Amino acid sequence: MDLRPGLEDAVRTLRAGSPFLPVAVVVPNHLLGVWLSRSIFKDTGHMAIEFVLAHELAWKVAAPSLLRTFDEGALPEVRKRFILAILARRLVWLQGIT
Repeated sequence: MDLRPGLEDAVRTLRAGSPFLPVAVVVPNHLLGVWLSRSIFKDTGHMAIEFVLAHELAWKVAAPSLLRTFDEGALPEVRKRFILAILARRLVWLQGIT
């Protein structure tokens, strides 16, 4: 089963009113993301299409609200430190990969 035509149609539909709209495509593994990135829109190429794992998209969606919560002072100090430690570990882990 070829995923490319359906994905290309979905991107065209999403971008009908705004051709530069950023699109995140959730993939089960990085290999499929790389393959799709290189395979879709072969004739014209593409931009602003990001292939991410589910947990990566969750971080992107949740990060702004987490930061806003920190700014509002709604979290107790212990929870702030715990979440910051998790984010710091994640950042170090990501830097080790790239």
